[in-house]
Amino acid sequence: MFRWAAVPFIRISLFLIVGILISRLVYFSFHWAWMAVLVSTFFLIPLLFKNLNQVWKGISFLLAIVCIGAFIQTERKIEPDDKLVDATQVFGIIDSYPMTLEDKSIYQLRIYSFHSDSSFVETHQYCRLTIAEENDIHLKYGDRILIDQSPSRIPPPHNPNAFDYAKYMANKNTYYQLWIRPANYKLINGGHGNPVLSKVYKLRSRFEQSIKRNVSSPEERAIALALLLGIKDELSPEVKQTFSKTGTMHVLAVSGLHVGIIYLLISMIFKNSNIGFLRIWLIPILSVFTIWIYALMTGFSASILRASIMFTLLIIAKAANIKTSTVNPIGLSAFILLMINPNNLFDVGFQLSFLAILGILVLYEPIHRLITPKYWITKTVWKVVCVSLAAQISTTPLSIYYFHQFPTLFLVSNLYVSVLINLLMGLGVLNTLLETFFNLTFLNSSFEWLLTLLYQGIKFINYIPYSNIEWLHISASQTIVSYLLISSLAVFLLTKQFKWLLIATSLCCVFSAESIILINQQKHKQQIVLYSDYKHKIIDQIHGFDAKLYSYDSLNSTRFIKSQVNPNRLSLDLPKAQINTYLNAKNYLLPNNNYGFIISGKRFIVMNSNHSVPTESPIKTCYLIISNIRKVRLEELEKKYSFQRLIIDSLQDNSYETIEISKRERI
Repeated sequence: MFRWAAVPFIRISLFLIVGILISRLVYFSFHWAWMAVLVSTFFLIPLLFKNLNQVWKGISFLLAIVCIGAFIQTERKIEPDDKLVDATQVFGIIDSYPMTLEDKSIYQLRIYSFHSDSSFVETHQYCRLTIAEENDIHLKYGDRILIDQSPSRIPPPHNPNAFDYAKYMANKNTYYQLWIRPANYKLINGGHGNPVLSKVYKLRSRFEQSIKRNVSSPEERAIALALLLGIKDELSPEVKQTFSKTGTMHVLAVSGLHVGIIYLLISMIFKNSNIGFLRIWLIPILSVFTIWIYALMTGFSASILRASIMFTLLIIAKAANIKTSTVNPIGLSAFILLMINPNNLFDVGFQLSFLAILGILVLYEPIHRLITPKYWITKTVWKVVCVSLAAQISTTPLSIYYFHQFPTLFLVSNLYVSVLINLLMGLGVLNTLLETFFNLTFLNSSFEWLLTLLYQGIKFINYIPYSNIEWLHISASQTIVSYLLISSLAVFLLTKQFKWLLIATSLCCVFSAESIILINQQKHKQQIVLYSDYKHKIIDQIHGFDAKLYSYDSLNSTRFIKSQVNPNRLSLDLPKAQINTYLNAKNYLLPNNNYGFIISGKRFIVMNSNHSVPTESPIKTCYLIISNIRKVRLEELEKKYSFQRLIIDSLQDNSYETIEISKRERI
């Protein structure tokens, strides 16, 4: 039977999360001294009132944890420096390993000073630094550089429900971006990074070059880099999509599986050692050291940090002969990671990683007890199936919420991957370590052959009809209800208490009721949505569950529709978007190079030019859309057009601020 007393750090981590969320929703300005007084008060209550009930002592302690969570979230948050966008010069240090995407390299730049208004200002901001490959600029971790250019704020999304990259980067305390060329930057000197990280990044670069030399196929090379070093820069969209649709993307995210294999390799090397010193001290120390070097090399992602902390705690407990719950180290690792960086809580990798391991630890045994295989092979297969089922159950709601798909053949793909992954990791690590000293042609060819076998097998599973269900959508509240439902069913399986089954049934009704409400709201919804970016302008006519798309440019806008239109369509439970009508056809083109069209009896005019053909009276329209015009005056518009509502493209500059708010609507 599950007991809360056995997992104190699960409780502590949950209340730390509550504090972080409270601080996120309601802004607090804590002074560290007042916070110290508040936390100390909650900690001292049980000591001052010794006759206090144990429950109240526990509540007092957990309230102190909530306060700590709120405090660290407030203190660790870096607020943007508004003066930075007016800087003439920026001084910064390269603070990350380079990430290569298509034809550009991306770095994290830590800005420590900038020049503005004839003075130097100290600051502490992070910036996304992008360098086009054609510029032939190669920077290293720890390089100090001077940039004769001001950063710009990362813009919010221009269209409803599109991916909010600004919010994503804000969770990493990064609000600015810079594109540089050779003419506007200068390398001052190097060696300003952490010396340990500098050595590790050099080692990582050496291993990266080794893999690139030994694996010739681009696709297999990209998979090897992701599998062994967590470098996903070279993964093509096709490769990512193939692994994602088959439910095996976790293989390419360095996590507990990889750390476990490394620990297993070290244990196998010293398996037959009879020296007590080796068994008690050397193997644990070597294992912990290797795990953390590997974590540094692979970029310190949330999943690898969680796994490294967990394995470190378990290795120490085993060496010290301390009996502990397997669930408790998860809580402790979550607590440590959130104390270091509370924004980890909002990282998708962090969320999925902890949910997967919790699901395995809690659900594996109840599922495993359902069937008792007789033979070794069936027992082994059943164990893999149970692990896959437990992990999939615990991550499915969040995966659907973020990625809107479900791999129906996840059991087949994970069974296939589990056969190859141990061999690949073992061969890959061995080959990379020994390649410097020996010419291991056999190992190289075997490693590449296994990579090909892995990728081609996953591709085959992906091509099977109905191997993946796409275009799924659940709301944030439905995601929470789903996890409450899974938790209730898990408790029922563990305790066999009927009340938990009743709670699960009630939660199913809540989930269904919300779905019915959302469907009913959408059924009566009528909208006209304008989507835009710097190249495309698209109008979406929505009537309940029917929608029609209009484009008034002739450019190929498939990518724009996928990234900007479809997210909003998905949130409204509408079908995927396709261009139904081009509005720049001759029957829509006006003499003044503007467009006029009618949707649902409403007249639209898209104004692309200030120059218009003189008319005796203003042209009447329901909606006037201003697009791609730098300057315009309201008085001039009213002379040329008679409109009910003025819609200003969201990409226009601030010159439109002179137009009366009551007369316009920004979309």
